Amino acid sequence: MHLSKNKSRELGFSLIEVMLAVLVLAIGILGVSKLQTSLIRSGGDANSRAIAASLGQKKIDDLRRFIHLTTNRPDIPDAWAATLSPTSLAFTHIADNAGGLINSGTTTVGNIVYSTSWSVDDYYYTGLNQVATTTAPSGVSHSDFKKASIIISWDDVGGERKNVTLDSVLEARSPVFTGLGEDSSSAGYAPIAKYTPQAAPDVVPITIDVDGVKKETTKPLPELSNKANSTEVLFETVTYNTDKDTLKREEFRTVACRCKNAETSGYVRRGLTTWDNVESELVDITYVVTSSGDTAEVDDKGDKSTISENCRFCCINGRDGEGVTISELAAAGDFQVCRLKRVDGILRVFSPWKMIAFNLVPASYFNDGSSGLTGMSSVEQTENISTYSNYVTSLVRHALLNHSSSSTFNAMSTIDSSFPTVANTYINGVITHTNINSTNSIRPFQTRAVYMDYPPNGVFEGATYTATNVPLDRISFYEVNMTQLAGWRNDEDNTSFGTDYTSQHDSGTDSPTVGNSICKPSGRNCITNQTLVDGGEYSRGEFRVNNGTYSPTSIFSTIFTSNDGVTNKHVTETTVSTVSLDITTD
Repeated sequence: MHLSKNKSRELGFSLIEVMLAVLVLAIGILGVSKLQTSLIRSGGDANSRAIAASLGQKKIDDLRRFIHLTTNRPDIPDAWAATLSPTSLAFTHIADNAGGLINSGTTTVGNIVYSTSWSVDDYYYTGLNQVATTTAPSGVSHSDFKKASIIISWDDVGGERKNVTLDSVLEARSPVFTGLGEDSSSAGYAPIAKYTPQAAPDVVPITIDVDGVKKETTKPLPELSNKANSTEVLFETVTYNTDKDTLKREEFRTVACRCKNAETSGYVRRGLTTWDNVESELVDITYVVTSSGDTAEVDDKGDKSTISENCRFCCINGRDGEGVTISELAAAGDFQVCRLKRVDGILRVFSPWKMIAFNLVPASYFNDGSSGLTGMSSVEQTENISTYSNYVTSLVRHALLNHSSSSTFNAMSTIDSSFPTVANTYINGVITHTNINSTNSIRPFQTRAVYMDYPPNGVFEGATYTATNVPLDRISFYEVNMTQLAGWRNDEDNTSFGTDYTSQHDSGTDSPTVGNSICKPSGRNCITNQTLVDGGEYSRGEFRVNNGTYSPTSIFSTIFTSNDGVTNKHVTETTVSTVSLDITTD
């Protein structure tokens, strides 16, 4: 038998093998460590670049939100322009490291300091379909667009200087005023509000250009409100085209308020109509005026709920929107009369009304339907309205021709009342508009006024326009039915307007009672549409025959002109304008 012997082998690692393994592991760990450091550093750099890009975009947005194109505003006094907005918010102010509200310099985010700077190049178009150039043509006030390069720089963790540059084009026309600003998906237009013209005779449209654009006071009669020691009158004027699209709507409130000394001083914010030489249109703005000296507050006599809130605003701001001193308040008999206009949704005090015309017109001249009369065709009615419209626009141009400055215009004391002459005999067809007979015993008459503001600088665009051809949508004028605000009498009444007008305007709704206590203090006018005292034989602008015993040959209408009639008078005012018209009765 053969026997074999197995020898077992002893297995293991030599020292050299272990050392080689450790070396390989060390190399791997070192590589992973470097990779991790690189990843952390790259992540930090990406985060820094994102922050830098955000800072750069914020500056671009800051430059884009300019409010004015130029810092040169010849239409606004320098003292006012400074209150409108910072000078830096003008397109022309954008330049190297200038413009906007964010200044150049450093900003710290986390533990990194970012430096912001920018350079700006101006570009101009020299002709149609021409490539823009950086050379400015002569006589150009500002560039067509600017190229802004925003540079944000910082030091990374390794001390290396890094930067991000963002370029943007800034158009001279703000995108918010373009179609894209209204509807970015379709480049549409702003919503158009349709307007329904009101009916004659109470509302008479005034045609202001050859394209048929018209302007009219929307309310048939101004809306009147009387509360304790305050009176408020509201009306709106709308400008619209032949498609009945509203082009402009202006809301006015005129208040007469009793004020008292507040023994305070401060600032007020008033309104102003100025000329936008970029958009070539009138715009309403507001600005702050510092009031030096004592100002006034409303005299509510302990009953604040009965006082118009607008009176509080009027008493503080004063008649001219410049604040009112105590001496001025005393001189005005403690009353202030203010014209308010809505600007951006807020009522602001504007300069006082300036009346340039006050006429007495038979209502049937514009439309005989309301009186039940017959004989005037629609063609004749249209011709009559056109005659009156031409009279109003000619009057506005005449005022422009005869006054070269706002000071001479505002000093003008003449109030035109020549329309009866322009309209000749007021006869159309078989209608005698000034005749009151037994068949048609009631005949309404109207008083219509025209107000105007002298145009601001820039409206004529140098010598481009004159008073004879300037577009009338650039002139602020308003034609208003004042029948309910005027005083009335006839030649049968032997007393004067001064007595009748003051005493007969009480606050009743249809009562001839004189001296109603709500109208105190004595002499204070309250505006109503009540029947006047004369046996109930005539009301505001409406005359009638009374059993053959009432036969006036003339009628008279008057209005107080220191505040131009819009709110009647305050206690110390006596200046009036009176118009009359001869009539026949049978």
